[in-house]
Amino acid sequence: RHTKMSLAAIQKIKDGTVSSKATKCEYDFHGTIIRCDSKIEYACLNYFEINHNVINIKRADKAIDYSFGGKNRLFLPDFEIRTDNGIYIVECKSNVCGKTLNEKWRYYIETSKVKKEVLIEWCEDNGYKSFWFTKNLHNKFYENLKIKKIT
Repeated sequence: RHTKMSLAAIQKIKDGTVSSKATKCEYDFHGTIIRCDSKIEYACLNYFEINHNVINIKRADKAIDYSFGGKNRLFLPDFEIRTDNGIYIVECKSNVCGKTLNEKWRYYIETSKVKKEVLIEWCEDNGYKSFWFTKNLHNKFYENLKIKKIT
């Protein structure tokens, strides 16, 4: 049942039908439009373009298995970015903190830790480079970033 739910959620992500409160936007990479589900994803692509010789960017399409809470699950990283230095599988995550986090955010934080470990291992096993992007990686840049929102 959990595998079916994970597969259904991944398909929604691939189809772009996931509903969230995050800022939806589009990143223009040399005339190719990459759909971003949040400002953090947009910032990541911009960061890569500024700091790496990027050859190609696409939404990731390989789901990665992981276990959490005794259940097998899948997650779909955000991007596959080809550079002259290799291919990066990239996951973008918000930093959530505070003393009074509700259960939803606790779950987000705990699964993020597991996903990061699994992403690193999966990339090492499959000849990719892993990259975990957070706005704290370059916070001043993130805060001043101007994006064009879409609906």
